[in-house]
Parts: sequence; structure tokens; C-alpha cells
Amino acid sequence: MKFALISTHGIHKARVKLDCNTGDCTSFINWLDIWSGFHFNYTELRKEDISYLKDFDVVMMSGHLNHISDIINIAKFLKDSNTVSMFYPEGSVQLYDNSIRGFHREYYDAWKACDIISMAEEDKASYYKSFVEPETLVRFIHVPISREMEAGSWFKNRRLKSPVSLVYGDNNPNHPLVAVAASKRCGLEVFAVECGEKETIEQIKEVTGHPKITATSKLSQNTFLHNLGRSIIHFYPTEWHGTAREVIACAAVGTPCIGSNQSHTQMRLFPELACNIYDVDRMAELGTRLLMDADYYQLIANRAFERVQFYNLANTKKRFTDAWEEAKEKKLAKQGLATA
Repeated sequence: MKFALISTHGIHKARVKLDCNTGDCTSFINWLDIWSGFHFNYTELRKEDISYLKDFDVVMMSGHLNHISDIINIAKFLKDSNTVSMFYPEGSVQLYDNSIRGFHREYYDAWKACDIISMAEEDKASYYKSFVEPETLVRFIHVPISREMEAGSWFKNRRLKSPVSLVYGDNNPNHPLVAVAASKRCGLEVFAVECGEKETIEQIKEVTGHPKITATSKLSQNTFLHNLGRSIIHFYPTEWHGTAREVIACAAVGTPCIGSNQSHTQMRLFPELACNIYDVDRMAELGTRLLMDADYYQLIANRAFERVQFYNLANTKKRFTDAWEEAKEKKLAKQGLATA
């Protein structure tokens, strides 16, 4: 397959190789490594004749807020070719739910223009299908976990973990204060990642009354997995309903994740630990049981690792290629070229 990815990444007309020791190999950019593809930059493409994009089998476009019009134009340009266009959601756009950000007609126009929509959420197919034409495929195609995560290289049994809870702040609508409060109730120290500068951490300590918080800035994927694997419980009180890579990471490293009952990722991997993200009592109750019952803890961790194989390389590539082949057949049929 000749694969192209278009995003805001600075590299143009080149391959991109990610290093898990310094970067994030679960980013959508990793599709380039999976398919040995080429990356193109939206801004640079505006300056060029983009006819060469028709030489690719699939052109995946990252759904960045500032480039929806580019996606529409490129998808329409590719519509009568054999090249399949794919809309791939970025976390910054959330679910493209207009009740949150006001009505944005261009989102829906972008979906209609593309041959495939990769859903931000596994369980929202009917939502997307309500706003596209029948020939547009709606599929769940999420970037796979790394080969090391799939093989269990990062998985740690309970006896190897420390009485620490890793709390992640990043740029999604998470609530680290809730996670810190739940950690305190369970008697766990906190290792805070991307939760703010020193002044913010001091304020978190004051507000929650938690005396033992160690903080750090952004970590590479492998360093993050190492620390997450050493932590005994992870609290993930987030309003993010898209595919939560943090929950997936917990399943890969053997750390039970207590998170939102509105997250399809949580419900797939840790349904027993799903709850209202503001119910600190329930989060503390779930955490306490995990700490007190070693057999239950390991059962939850082992089940989640089995379930996370849904996101492994083979399964993900199959979802991708199945969608590509079906979309290609639809395009050929529309052109009157489909084989009998």
C-alpha cells in the first residue's frame, strides 16, 4: 500500500520515524512507520500542484481545527481518482460535537467529502452516519499499540509496583485534582506528570491537603510507560470520550485504571472500574478494594491485558485494510469499473 499522511507536522514530502525513547509512538504520526508512508504538511501543500497525491492508495488527513477547509478541498480533488481519502480525528477537536463548540458546518462537510471517516469514538457510528452520504464509510481505525506493549514487555505484576498513583494532566479535559483527592483517600503518594509548574503543584497540595506529590514535565512514551507500570493504581477522571490512550497504556502495563463510565475505552478495558468521574467516594472505594485484594487486582490487570489486544498491530491493520478495500470497491463501482 502506498500511504500518505497529511497533518501540521513540520516535515514535508518525507518519511518520519519516531523514537519511543524520546517521543510518542502511539501518536497518529506512527501510521507512517506502520505503512512506510510519506508525510505532507497542510501549509506546504497549499503552495503546490497536489496531483501527485493521486499516486497514493490512501491519503489520511489529520482533522486539525485549522485545516478543515484543506481536508475538504483535498478530498474533493481525490474523489474521482482511485485514491481513498480518510478523515482521521485529532484529540484537540474532541468529538466534533457542535453542542460544545457551537455549530461548525465545515466539520460535516469534511466528513461528507472523505471516503472514510475514522471515528474518534468506537461506539458512535450512528452519530457519524447521520451526517454523511451512504458511500462514505464510518469505521473505527485507531493507531495500534506498540509492539512492546502488545507483547507484554511493559507489563508488571502487582508485587513489583509501588504505593504510588501517577496523575496525568496533559491537554485533554482531565481533572488532576480529583485524581489527587482519590489517591489521598487510598493512602497513595502522587507522581504528577504535566500538571503544571511548581506554583501550580504547590496549589494542588494546598487544595487537596496531599503532602506527598512529586512532579515532572512531559515524558517520552517509554519513560511514561515505565512510571505508569510502577504505579499501583491509576485514576483517570476525564471528560474525554474519545479513544483514551492513557487507559490503553494502563492495560498494557498491568496497572488498573479507575475512570469514566462514559468512556468507551474504559468500558472495553476496565469496565469493573468505571464510575462517575466526580464521585471520589466511589473511586476511593474501588481503589481500596484493589489494594486490599491482591487476587482481584491481578484478575483485573490480566483481563485488561487480554482485552487490549483489540488495539494490537494485526487487528488494527486489518480494520484499516478492510476499510480501504471496501472504500476502493465503492469508488470503482461508482466509476463503473468494478469487476464482476
